[in-house]
Amino acid sequence: MIARVLLVVAMFLLADTAFAQSKPAPPPPQNGAPQKPSPPTRPQSPATRRNDANAIRIRGFATVGGIVFQAKESFDAVFGTNTGVPFGGGGQVLLPFGFYAEAAVWHFTEDGERAFVASDGSVFPLGIPLKVGITPFEVTGGWRYRHCPAPPRTAKPPRPLTTRPCAPKFIPYAGAGLTSLKYTETSDFEDTDEDLDDRFNGFHVVGGADYRVSRWIAIGGEVLWSSVPDALGAGGVSDAFDEDNLGGTAFRLKIIIGR
Repeated sequence: MIARVLLVVAMFLLADTAFAQSKPAPPPPQNGAPQKPSPPTRPQSPATRRNDANAIRIRGFATVGGIVFQAKESFDAVFGTNTGVPFGGGGQVLLPFGFYAEAAVWHFTEDGERAFVASDGSVFPLGIPLKVGITPFEVTGGWRYRHCPAPPRTAKPPRPLTTRPCAPKFIPYAGAGLTSLKYTETSDFEDTDEDLDDRFNGFHVVGGADYRVSRWIAIGGEVLWSSVPDALGAGGVSDAFDEDNLGGTAFRLKIIIGR
């Protein structure tokens, strides 16, 4: 009888030990209150990245190029050519949604000699040195086309927040504005009434493109057509050829500093 009781007790102890070993181990204790896992960071959308390009930026630039004047025969008679090499510079403000505003000034000077035009159109140089200076001040407003294509739809995970904003390297643009042109004409002639120093107003249209070569430097090329009427033709060669416009077509290279 005692042996049976001992056998039952032994079987009960073995069963209890096996059940205790089958329980999962409790989690290790943690200091403080348990923390909830943070939700995954939402990736930046392409639209948000494109909005970064709408910040206002200021840039400076220098220009050099060539110009073909509208008063072709007048310039040919005095200088032997109707083209010139102007140089200048200015500043530009990039506005939201691709708009921009620009102020620029450039200068052209050339030495020639006064001439007389006969009734048959023949030109006779008079041997009197003549120096002409042309300095237009231009205010322009326009729009820059920034092409930011949407990312392709793939199974790849979205890019992280460090994705750079859309910044195309090649940006075409177009604009229009007003021109205020200073014209000077001086010579060694004894009569100083022949000298001129006046200012005339006109307008212009422009088109071109920028190409960014680094973060702070870009190069650009543009074509500008201007019209400055009633600036010539009050006498002399331009009156004989019935030419009064000091505008022209300019081809300019830009060196731009700024983002």
